Amino acid sequence: VDTRDLLLKRGGEDHLMKLRSMQDSQAVQDELVKFSGIGRKVADCVALFSLDQDDAIPVDVHVQHIASRDYDPTVFDGAK
Repeated sequence: VDTRDLLLKRGGEDHLMKLRSMQDSQAVQDELVKFSGIGRKVADCVALFSLDQDDAIPVDVHVQHIASRDYDPTVFDGAK
């Protein structure tokens, strides 16, 4: 209900279409995580598969930790 109410408050479908037209996938992710229950991975999934954000790359936090631990601890420096 909170997510629905926030989406309606922000403009509903028009807000989503605005997000779709944005060129900055990080800005789209930042907007999506404002919704209750939406974390960075889900935001990236929505951005990639529904909002045409080709630069959004969903990364599971556990995969991120393993890759950082086993391959290169600096690979995800700055990743949110």
